[in-house]
Amino acid sequence: MAAAAAASSPAIASQAQRCDPHSSKSLIVFLLAGHSSRVAVDFVLGRGWCSRRTGAVRWKEPSEALFNTVSGEVEQAFLNAPSSALVALVADPLKHFEYSDLLCAHKYVMEHRLYQWICSQNQEHGLAPSRQQILAQALSHIPAEAPEQIRASLTLFVTGAPRKQRKWLARFRRRWGARIGVLSAREDVPVPIRKQKAG
Repeated sequence: MAAAAAASSPAIASQAQRCDPHSSKSLIVFLLAGHSSRVAVDFVLGRGWCSRRTGAVRWKEPSEALFNTVSGEVEQAFLNAPSSALVALVADPLKHFEYSDLLCAHKYVMEHRLYQWICSQNQEHGLAPSRQQILAQALSHIPAEAPEQIRASLTLFVTGAPRKQRKWLARFRRRWGARIGVLSAREDVPVPIRKQKAG
């Protein structure tokens, strides 16, 4: 089932994008992310994605004007979508949506949440999570609405032999620009904060 089709504005068409704001995948991402325009805009403009043809990661932070334009189109597509599509996504998504679209959208929301969690650990808590922690978090960030078949497919991405896990994590880091490793020592951390972290 497709969302209501409409032509993208020239401002969006002139930018590299992964997906049309009016596509089924964009609608599913928007809904799974709790009606988050930020996540939907990131999806449409290709954050966390590399071209299959070239392998290049082409993400560039959008200007405020472009963000507002894409956000407006995603939200309008949601408002224009038939109520039957919204009900179907909750009641029986596998019957009414393409499996590949569902898997793509669920995987994207999982990875976006995982990336935000890693950023939080790095920037707010001063921590560099291990591979095991990241993989465990990936599973916990699978959308709760995911059908069991989708959940099983997503689980396969991040479980299995250590070599397979390392390869997935390397691809994830490259696509999202997430540098995972030991944090460098800093001398400018105030003494009270150092004591708090040590505690």
